[in-house]
Amino acid sequence: MPTKRITESERRRCVKACDPCKRRKERCSGARPCNRCVVRSTEDQCQFTEARPPSKASERLTLARRDDASAVLAIDFLTARRDDDQSALPSLSPATFSIGTGAESPRLTRDHRGGYVFIGDSASMSLLQDVRRLVSMFVSDCAFVNDHNQNVMLESLPLGRLTPHPLGLLVEPARPSLEAARVLVSRYCWTTSCFLDLFDESDLLERLPSWISAPNASSDPSNMIFHLILAIGLQSCNDDNDDLAESHFKYAKCALLSNLLEDPSITVVQAHALIVLYLIAAAQRNAACMYLGLAVQGAHALGLHRGDAAAFFSPHEFRVRERLWKTLRTLDGHLSYSLGRPILTVELRDPEPKTGYSSLAGLTNIFSTIMQEVYDKRRISADTLGKVTRLHRNWTRRLSEGLTNDGIPESTEIMVSGVMRPNIGLFHVKSAYYLTIILMTRHCLLDQAQARVQRAGSQRRISVMLPNTDVLVEACVSAAMGIVQIYQVMKNLDDRPKRLPLLVHSTFQAALVLGIAYFAELDTKTLMEKTLRTAHDLLALFGKHDPLAQKSALIVEKLLEACELYAETGAAKSRQQQAQRVMHLFGDVDNHHLRSGDEGTALPRSHLRVDRCAGETAPAAVDASLQPLSQLEPIVAPGAFSEDSRDRQSELFPLASVDSNDSRRFVPDTFEFEFDDMGGFFMDLDQTIIV
Repeated sequence: MPTKRITESERRRCVKACDPCKRRKERCSGARPCNRCVVRSTEDQCQFTEARPPSKASERLTLARRDDASAVLAIDFLTARRDDDQSALPSLSPATFSIGTGAESPRLTRDHRGGYVFIGDSASMSLLQDVRRLVSMFVSDCAFVNDHNQNVMLESLPLGRLTPHPLGLLVEPARPSLEAARVLVSRYCWTTSCFLDLFDESDLLERLPSWISAPNASSDPSNMIFHLILAIGLQSCNDDNDDLAESHFKYAKCALLSNLLEDPSITVVQAHALIVLYLIAAAQRNAACMYLGLAVQGAHALGLHRGDAAAFFSPHEFRVRERLWKTLRTLDGHLSYSLGRPILTVELRDPEPKTGYSSLAGLTNIFSTIMQEVYDKRRISADTLGKVTRLHRNWTRRLSEGLTNDGIPESTEIMVSGVMRPNIGLFHVKSAYYLTIILMTRHCLLDQAQARVQRAGSQRRISVMLPNTDVLVEACVSAAMGIVQIYQVMKNLDDRPKRLPLLVHSTFQAALVLGIAYFAELDTKTLMEKTLRTAHDLLALFGKHDPLAQKSALIVEKLLEACELYAETGAAKSRQQQAQRVMHLFGDVDNHHLRSGDEGTALPRSHLRVDRCAGETAPAAVDASLQPLSQLEPIVAPGAFSEDSRDRQSELFPLASVDSNDSRRFVPDTFEFEFDDMGGFFMDLDQTIIV
């Protein structure tokens, strides 16, 4: 009798269950993510593995079963042998490092409205999930592991944000006095240095008096530019000017969308770039991505992506176009690697021209290469590693030239409104350089930390099959420490900017890397803990006004608590092991009544050694199983982060293929990189800039 068909509403089981529900043998709702994964706050692990279609061999095997049972056994044996032979071979060449199990499924996280947004592998939230999974292997019960609110993507709600209005219904905010406007313009140029290279400060100050005295409600695009500049300047002031900044921003944005969006021009694209930066600083990154898309499409319509258009424009206009395209590339790179989104802009120019070299364009080229060659392809190859490290060395070699062309001074302090202040633009450039190293090498550090835990079925998004990764691990940790060291000068600054999104993002990434290194048992735990606390203090300082920095500071605080709990557990275990060693030698006075029959019992042979010189028998070291972790074979040799750490980072190591998820080990040939005379994977910025 055929099975009765039922409707979807009456179906008690879904057609296909997710992998966690299959593994737990639980009923799955079939949604993406399913209800059970939502309840467990493990939406990022809710993956649906597609069933492979039956092969021709299996179809022939099915037909054979119908004919002859003996033939089935023969074919089954041959098929199994052939499948084993196929699986014993690496699916990729020895020079290619592929992803681990489960990496094909996208990561979805909740936003502030309860919906789901995509977060890629390079995003800070993806790294946070890796760190949480790692910490749970060592410290199963702590606030850092159990806080599921960390999975929610923080998006700050706008302050009374209205939908676009016709320009006639908008009331333009009162324009400030000339002196106050000059202060805000100087503050805008100071805080956006390296991010927005759109205007010269002298040019803005020269045009400012005419704008102040111009009639209100002007539909001139330059009017929107100045309103956005004032909004960004007010956004960075320590005074409570958020409402005033929002009013300038809202007026400029609505006027732009109402009247000027249909006619792309240089000024309109510049205004969209300013909107993107304002939204990034306001912790509204998804909205920033949408406006960046409008700006990039407008730039394509104007031909800004083509560098061979110089013959059609005057030198001044050509320079304006080049600066605008470089700014869009910088914003695109930041949003791409911070959220794990695809790159929107494609560079058709020579990334390393003989003249007019830009340090910002060079950094964006490195970011794009890492995103496209590593995170988009989901693999790390020896060729990619060599290509990226060559880009790093070439960038550091031409750093002074690039900073000069970008208009960024090489000194650590610059004059802002008659007062010497930290050179934020230089700090951003250096931290972005260190961030590229972290993006390239953090998988090696994570793999080294996971190697300390033998957990079956552990999943990684990107597996790095390099057996001798000490130099890459050192580079990753050194880069994280370098980021915190660069920005720690902001702690003692009285009139610091209220919001610095690049500082917050870089410091948070560095803190997560230092947390991984702490659990990897590297021999600089004291220095790492001190640097981790400095990173927390920085985030807490900016968290007074920046909600994203506030959330990052809370996460790092819980990470510090997990590190302390791990250290206490390790210390207690070490004391227990020491007590066992003492008990083996001298007995146990506290529990002597339980061991009354052991008097005079000789030590086991395994705990004795013969001193041939003295001819006496002395107790030897306890078995390795009783030794603390610090006395076993270290993952990284002692002194790995000593003063000559940077010199040892310049050494070359042969590459081999090791995957902790696979019991088979494939050892490839040795690969050599073509290094120039300066040698090493990465160069030292302090050897390039004299400050």
